[in-house]
Amino acid sequence: MPKAARRPWTTATAALTAVHNAYELAGGTGLPGQALLGLPGAAALNLLLLSRLIVRSANALALSPGVAVHTGVAAGASLVHLVVFETRRWNGLPLLTENAEGLAPGWDRGYNLVIYPWLGSSLLALGRETPPSRRRLVALGFALAPVIAVNAVAQQRWLDGQAAQRPRWWNRGHRQA
Repeated sequence: MPKAARRPWTTATAALTAVHNAYELAGGTGLPGQALLGLPGAAALNLLLLSRLIVRSANALALSPGVAVHTGVAAGASLVHLVVFETRRWNGLPLLTENAEGLAPGWDRGYNLVIYPWLGSSLLALGRETPPSRRRLVALGFALAPVIAVNAVAQQRWLDGQAAQRPRWWNRGHRQA
């Protein structure tokens, strides 16, 4: 029987980062980093980094600096989605709309079910599993949110251009945001 993860919320945050990236790819918006690295490069980088991140989150005796930074990046990136892309309000909560990030029609409901658990697990990882000695590294990761926001907007512009240039590839779901 496999042993339990040492830091379940930190591990969930890493796994939900992978779920987020896979959801975006399946929904027609590509992978983070695809505008710079192409699909094979972005897929290889995501697979390499995220698999290592998940294993380290679950098994390492101490919380590594990289995993701590990722916890902050995950919190910041999930919030960026709710600030940069189009939302509507439901009981006061911002929910991504169907026009958010160029996802295929109908994918917004599922996307909200990715973004909110990702945000929640990152906050729980910070509050329950991050030792005080690593909290500055989480803050550093969170401080990257403006960079992530600029990159998300640039990736969206790139995606819109790619959809116009290569409609056979991007017609599987993308729509211009």
